[in-house]
Amino acid sequence: MDIPERRNPGSDGFSSILADLKDKKATGTLVVRSSNFLKRVFLKGGEIVFASSNLEEDRLGEMLIKAGLITREQYDISVEILKKTGKQQGSILVELGFLTPRQLFEGLKFQIREIVLSLFDSAETVIEFREGELPEDEIIGLKINIDDLIREGEKRFNRKNRLSEEEAILKKKAEEFFMRIRDMSPADILQVKETSDYKEIKSNYYRLAKEFHPDRAFYSEDRELKERLTYIFDAITKAYNELKDDEKRQEFFKRISRSTVRETGPDLHIHYKRGMEEFRTGNYWGAAEVFRWLTRLDPKSPRAWQMLSRSLSHIPGRLKDAETALLEAIRLDPFNADYYTDLGHIYLKAGLKKRAKRQFEKALNIDSANGDALKGLNMINTMDDT
Repeated sequence: MDIPERRNPGSDGFSSILADLKDKKATGTLVVRSSNFLKRVFLKGGEIVFASSNLEEDRLGEMLIKAGLITREQYDISVEILKKTGKQQGSILVELGFLTPRQLFEGLKFQIREIVLSLFDSAETVIEFREGELPEDEIIGLKINIDDLIREGEKRFNRKNRLSEEEAILKKKAEEFFMRIRDMSPADILQVKETSDYKEIKSNYYRLAKEFHPDRAFYSEDRELKERLTYIFDAITKAYNELKDDEKRQEFFKRISRSTVRETGPDLHIHYKRGMEEFRTGNYWGAAEVFRWLTRLDPKSPRAWQMLSRSLSHIPGRLKDAETALLEAIRLDPFNADYYTDLGHIYLKAGLKKRAKRQFEKALNIDSANGDALKGLNMINTMDDT
């Protein structure tokens, strides 16, 4: 009783196919293929007795690791013996004492279930059922309850869709906050004022930490989202550590108060001096904060932009911002070799050797004796030789 070929049946369509085959007590092979995989589900009298897949992650050894029945080291040992003897991996694991026969049986059932459950969420697939006797020598006759699989498959599919929706909302919030946080002070991040007490600061910290905790993307495959959340969470925690102490908090707001006063002429030097002191003592966040204000007070100062860049380049995840600040310094003063040298080091830090080399060469065209540029080129040459 071959059934017509179905394309992209979706979760509901796959469930109905399994239910139909169960009701008709079908015997044969359900073939599911896509551009990435080929999977087969073997049925006998309307019951699933085996499943196979050409994906590496669906192999028995990988599934036994996933189920927690063996370790990666035990798996590697069994693979070496398999290569030499050609024995089945399950038999090798039992012979080595890594599994009991009962555990192997449970592992095989787990493998079959996982292969079938993965098909509830397979996009761009073609499904067909080929009726006929099964190749008994190629399959292991296990009985898997189809009704249970359908319930679990739909449950997983719905949960994944729900998580996908939640992830989309989280990503939007994280992206918006990430773009703003780069120019925010600790007080801005925690949304507190000079009059805020420790209780309010703690409350805001826990609320934001919960909202942007990296664990919220624990199961996500979106690496950018994970990086954004980690960056935001670190910034929130750093802001909290700076403001939770009464004395540090008072000093912070005094510093902010001084920085927000628009200065002119010689008084700008006071801010620059304070920024350099923060930089020399390794407080790069504090230095970046001071130099950011200086670029607002005196936006035509290339030196302020350069020091903002240098401060940002020491803060994880801020190389792009450091590049932007330095490009502004170069725009204001295009004949300063030091700016090109700094830009070369930023690119070198980012692993962009060709870009870095071009900047060092530009610096040397302006100042052939620029030591930092020569050192940068030597570093690149050394890296190329190794």
